[in-house]
Amino acid sequence: MDEQKFRERRKGPRIKRKDIIQYKIGNLLFGRVRQGVSRIRDLSEKGMFFTIGFPLILEATLKIKLRLPITEESVELEGRIVACEEMGKKLYGLRVEFVNLSEKQKERLKKFVRMFLTVKKDEKKPSN
Repeated sequence: MDEQKFRERRKGPRIKRKDIIQYKIGNLLFGRVRQGVSRIRDLSEKGMFFTIGFPLILEATLKIKLRLPITEESVELEGRIVACEEMGKKLYGLRVEFVNLSEKQKERLKKFVRMFLTVKKDEKKPSN
């Protein structure tokens, strides 16, 4: 998918981050669970993009644990895969939309994203 076309559908600003996340996909009841770690490429209040070593089907749900680097706290999120793109040999990019977030989870994400957006704007200001 063309990156420019995808950006036009984004619902909010994204920050470029390289934080590590833990993810879990599947259902313990049926014995089909895959889990691992990855680095996110970008993050917004509505979703994230990260890479993994295997393809996943669209609409699949996953659990994500994101550690917030400033506070060293973590937040557990649920996401739905909206795109899975092959990026190279055994490398797939996942675009995930957050779903079923509590107000507390939404507020923590919002605060985290906005904090880094503010830092980024301050870095661009010319110094006198």
